Amino acid sequence: MDEMEHKSLKNRLDNLYFQIIDIHPNKRGDLMRIWKHTQKLWSDLDKEMVSCRRLGKVTPHYASLESAFTESLATLEQYIMWAKLLD
Repeated sequence: MDEMEHKSLKNRLDNLYFQIIDIHPNKRGDLMRIWKHTQKLWSDLDKEMVSCRRLGKVTPHYASLESAFTESLATLEQYIMWAKLLD
């Protein structure tokens, strides 16, 4: 995982936040809970990235965090799509 891919994951998370803000407030609560969980995963992933840079390779913990993070991002994207369709 290089820095650019790492930053692109953060950009995807930030874009999802702004998409959630555009959704009607009645449907926003659950999406924000999922977003906060995903944000926590990002924070853990970012901290582990420091270890990866220090060691010069991707750690197994980083790989598992990245997998959980991308899965959470995909789930959040799907829920946002459904919320927009139902809006």
